[in-house]
Amino acid sequence: MTAWPPGRAIHALVGACDPGDAELFFGPLDGTEEMVSLPDGARWPKLLVPAGIFRSSRECVGNGYGGPIPHGFAETVLGRKRGRVWIYTLRPYPITTAPSADPD
Repeated sequence: MTAWPPGRAIHALVGACDPGDAELFFGPLDGTEEMVSLPDGARWPKLLVPAGIFRSSRECVGNGYGGPIPHGFAETVLGRKRGRVWIYTLRPYPITTAPSADPD
């Protein structure tokens, strides 16, 4: 990821996302978007510190972004003085299987 220019958008795929889902959720992609892939269970500092939005994990946590990236699709807008950054995250919900009925 590069330094933080104003008006930048970051598209993050968290966990086992199908690349086709990126086109579906993030809209038509032209190849100039900043796409980031993170492992399942990734927390906000793993995305926001390398992006240059916060200088350290401690600063990130102190600003309320210490928890895990939530499931589903979300848009987060950060920044005031140095410009705004739009962060679009997609993290699939875990698929659980219902217990099968006993045939007896």
